[in-house]
Amino acid sequence: MEIKKTVDIIKWDSGRKQEMRDEIIVEEVVEILLNGKHFVYLMCTPCDMDELAIGYLFAEGAIDSADQIGSIDHPDWNRICVNMKKEAVTEHLKNFICGNDENGTEMRAVASGCGKGKVSLISLDGVESIVSGKIYQASDITRWMDGFGNRSVLFKETGGVHSCAAVKDGEILFFSEDIGRHNALDKVIGKLLLNHVDFDDIVLLSTGRISYDIAIKAAKAGIPVVASFSAATDRALAAARKANITLIGFVRGSRMNIYNGEQRIDFGTE
Repeated sequence: MEIKKTVDIIKWDSGRKQEMRDEIIVEEVVEILLNGKHFVYLMCTPCDMDELAIGYLFAEGAIDSADQIGSIDHPDWNRICVNMKKEAVTEHLKNFICGNDENGTEMRAVASGCGKGKVSLISLDGVESIVSGKIYQASDITRWMDGFGNRSVLFKETGGVHSCAAVKDGEILFFSEDIGRHNALDKVIGKLLLNHVDFDDIVLLSTGRISYDIAIKAAKAGIPVVASFSAATDRALAAARKANITLIGFVRGSRMNIYNGEQRIDFGTE
């Protein structure tokens, strides 16, 4: 499935009109099914789809680890069916499985942006305070963010995606991009889960605003540090304080704003 298209546009620049070709990002509706039953529709960039499904199900609390998954099938190009191992299907899990239109149950759809679609409210219930005591150099975080910001070829070509990355031991371990910043994060979390990587020393990098739901996804995964080019919201800060997440915004050049968890940051020079 293609993730970008070339289209004809009219460009207006400094009083001059020009016909030209331009690259735009593809936005598709993808259905995630759990044990053959509808779970959610996501508006997304159609790449890293298995990882998106696993990351989303984890963030919603439907699964706790990749070990609960028996298989992942693709009934159609835009449908992903995550099949749980028989012993992993509990009464708790059954509460997450939606019905379908045939039996009258409302189907959920989550849009790629904010404030649209039917989005379930993720809570902090059951989230424990993150105890990671690892210290990170402020200069390392700005360096990682600089390299991360230059990595997205798709953004340079279309300007239409957000990016997310997981840094471990000083290197970008996994990188994903999507029209939605939530989707990009879910894809990275899905990659971490499927590769059985511990979350406790991960630094999460994002190009997008750190909102409440982004902070909650990180908290549920136990990720101790979240950093972004952009700002954080007050609810994200409240979640970060409760979960003991080091929350960093406006990481640009040699500066950053640390909203919470400065004990994990060393401001000295190496």
